[in-house]
Amino acid sequence: MKIDIITGFDGSCPHFPQGVEKRGENSFWVRPGYRAKPGNSEEAPGCGSRLSLQINNGASSALPIELIVDWESDKRTLHHDLGYMRHAGADEWKMIPGMHDGQIVVHDLEIAPGITHFGLYPEYNYEECKKFVTSLAIDQDGFCRARACAMPSYGRVSCKSLFGTHPGLRPPLHGRGTQEITGQAVMIPSLEGYAKRGVGPQSAGKDFCKQLGHIFGRRAASGGPTKEKNYAKILNLPAGHGCNVRVIGQSRERRDLWQITLPSPNPKARTFFIQARDHAYETAGSYCVEGIVDFLRSENEIAIYLRSKFNVYIVPMTNPDGVFNGMSRLTWEQGADLNRVQTIPDPAHDALKRAIDTVKPAVHMNIHNWTDKFTDGLLANEGKIAERIMAFMQPDSAHYKRWMVETQEDWLKANKFTTVPEKSKSWKDYAKEQFNAVGVIFEFPWFGLNTAAMRAKGTRAFLALALAAIAERGL
Repeated sequence: MKIDIITGFDGSCPHFPQGVEKRGENSFWVRPGYRAKPGNSEEAPGCGSRLSLQINNGASSALPIELIVDWESDKRTLHHDLGYMRHAGADEWKMIPGMHDGQIVVHDLEIAPGITHFGLYPEYNYEECKKFVTSLAIDQDGFCRARACAMPSYGRVSCKSLFGTHPGLRPPLHGRGTQEITGQAVMIPSLEGYAKRGVGPQSAGKDFCKQLGHIFGRRAASGGPTKEKNYAKILNLPAGHGCNVRVIGQSRERRDLWQITLPSPNPKARTFFIQARDHAYETAGSYCVEGIVDFLRSENEIAIYLRSKFNVYIVPMTNPDGVFNGMSRLTWEQGADLNRVQTIPDPAHDALKRAIDTVKPAVHMNIHNWTDKFTDGLLANEGKIAERIMAFMQPDSAHYKRWMVETQEDWLKANKFTTVPEKSKSWKDYAKEQFNAVGVIFEFPWFGLNTAAMRAKGTRAFLALALAAIAERGL
C-alpha cells in the first residue's frame, strides 16, 4: 500500500506538490521553503520555519515512513530537530524527534491508517480560527450564541439555541468533550462523537437535548419554549460575561480579519488589545488566544476581577493569507510583515492599524513563538512591567524554558539608537508612542508543550501582564 503526501490545503507548507519528491518506497524529500514565486524575508529559501503536511496511509495497518526535510540552510535546523503529529482521530498533538545533519532533518514515523497531520509545530489554520470565532457569536441579550452549530430541533426546544445560551459552553466545533459550567466539568457529546457511533442527526439531536436537560437540572426535551435568559439565571452568571465578534477588514485575498470583544461592566474600564498570528508559522498565538478567551468567559474570580478593569479586544489572526497559503512570516511571498508598523501596503495591515487606532489601548499584548526551544521571550516597553511579569509568571521550567527579557531601553542601547527607527517599530512601540500604552511581545516556543499547555500558558501571560499593568499604572 502506498503512502500519499497531501499539500494544497489550508495551511499546508509546502503549499504545492513541487515541494515534495518521492525518493523511494514510503520515503519523501520535502522542501518547506518551496514557494510559487521568489520570496523575501522568511519566504526566501533557507529562511523559514513553516512545515505542515497531511500523510494519507491507505493501508489497513500502520506503515513506516521517512520524511527527509531539506530546510536549504543550516541556520535554523538546530531548533528544527523536532516535529508534531496528530492522527485525524486524536484530540492532541504529539511531539516527535528529528535527526538533523546540516540543512537536513530526518523524521522516521509510524503512520496509522487514515490521515495524519505532521508539522514542525501543532497546526492552526484559517478555518480553525473561523470556527472558533463563529462559536463566540453574540445575541442581543449579551450571551454567546453558537451560530455554526447545526444540531436539529427536538420538540419545542432548539439544540442550536440551547448550545448558545451562556458563555460557559462552547459548541463542539473542536471536538472537545469537556466544558466548564460554573466551575464543574461536565461531558457533552460532540458532533464527531455521534457520527463515529453511527447515530443519525435526529437521534443525535434528541440525545443532545436530553444531555443538556440533565446539565441544567431540567428536562429540556419535554418543556415549552426555552429562552436564553432563563438558562443564564440557572447558571447564575454575572453580568458582562458576553462577547462579541465582528469583521474588521479583509486581507489581500479577501479573507476575514475578526475582532473579539469582551466588554467590561465597568464604564470606566481601560482598553486591553491582544493580537496574534502576525507571522503565519507562529501557531502558539492562536492557542494562547483560545486559552485567554476561555479564561475571561469563565467564573474564575480573577477573570471576573480583570473583566471589571478592562474592555478586552482580540484580533486572533492578523495574517490570514499567510496562514492559509503556508507562508512563514509574510502575507505572501513578497508581502507585508504584520509585526511592523511600516511595511509594504496590505489590506490586512490597514485593518489592524485601524483597529488599534480605534481601541487606543492602555495595554497592548502581541503573542508570537520563535524557534529557540529553551527560551521564552519577554519583550517589554518598560523594565518595571517586565519585572512585575516575571514575578507573576515564573520561568516555565516544567517545559524547560528560561526567560529572555529585553526592554525597549535594552534594544536601543544594543543597537546604538536613541529612538526606535520607523522601519523597526512594532505595534508595542506604536501603542506606547501614540497612546502611552503598556506594551509587551511574548515569544512562546513549542518545545515540550502540547496545545492544552499552550492555552494555559497564554492565560498565565495575560494574567501576568494585566496585573502588572494594574500594579504599575494604577489602573
